[in-house]
Amino acid sequence: MAEDEQQSLIKLQASEERKQQHNKRINKYTNAKNALKKFETYSRMNDRDTIAQDIDEALNSLYRAENELNQMYEIAKGFQDNLMEERNMRSELEKENKELRDKLHQAQKHALQEVIKQLGNLSVDEETNELVLKIKKEGEKDINPVSSSEVMDNKEK
Repeated sequence: MAEDEQQSLIKLQASEERKQQHNKRINKYTNAKNALKKFETYSRMNDRDTIAQDIDEALNSLYRAENELNQMYEIAKGFQDNLMEERNMRSELEKENKELRDKLHQAQKHALQEVIKQLGNLSVDEETNELVLKIKKEGEKDINPVSSSEVMDNKEK
C-alpha cells in the first residue's frame, strides 16, 4: 500500500514537472511568435540591423524550444520503457504466484486425501471406547489393531 502511495506521489510529481515544462515551451513559442511579429513590423520599416537581431532571437528561441522538446521526448521514452518493464515484471510475478497457489492447492488436496484415507483406518473399540488404528498390508486382511493406549505406552517407553 505504501508502494502504491509512493508510485502515486512519483506520478503526481512527474505530472507537475510535465505541466511546468509544457508552460515553459508555450512561453518560448510565444516569445518566438512575438519575435516574428516584430520581424514583420520592422520589415516594413527596413531597419536591417533590428530585423537581423530579431531573426536571431526568434531562431534561438526556436532552437531552445526544439532542444527542450527533444529532452522531454527522451524523458517520456524513459518513463514508457520503465512502465513496460514494470508491466512485464508484474505479469511474470502474477504467473509465478498463480503457479504457487496451484501447487499449494494440490498439496492441500493431497494432504486432505491422505487424512481421509487414514481416518478410514480408524475405528472405536467397543469394549474400551478407544480409537484403534487398523494396519493393513496390500492384499491382506486386518492385522493386529493397535489401540491408542498401546501407542501411548510405547511412547512412554
